Amino acid sequence: IQNYRAMNNIRVTAGDVEAAGALIDTAIGAGANRVASLGFEVRDREPLRAEALRMAVQKAEAEARTIAEALRVTLGPPLEVRGGAEYQPMYRQEMVLMRSADATPIEAGAQTVSANVTIRYRLGGASR
Repeated sequence: IQNYRAMNNIRVTAGDVEAAGALIDTAIGAGANRVASLGFEVRDREPLRAEALRMAVQKAEAEARTIAEALRVTLGPPLEVRGGAEYQPMYRQEMVLMRSADATPIEAGAQTVSANVTIRYRLGGASR
């Protein structure tokens, strides 16, 4: 054998964002030369998804009421509802870190929870 390449991959989960930089520094201090796919996820995303869906339904209903008012008709009951919510965790691109005297900085960022709702309503008679 003239050449070989050895890789060892580990995944670390920390409950404290502030600890991420220190974890990276510890890995580099132990001989790691690459940190890949640094990502941040919300621990409990379901309440966020539920709130996004609630907000999407409220917005859809408000828009439907505005349209019904403009048409001078009443807004009837929903006939069909389709929708869902997505959570998009924040990932950093692969990075190669070199040993340095300074601690590895970790920047705060935003994560996105989005919801889409389509509601088809029955329109009632003329409003006054």
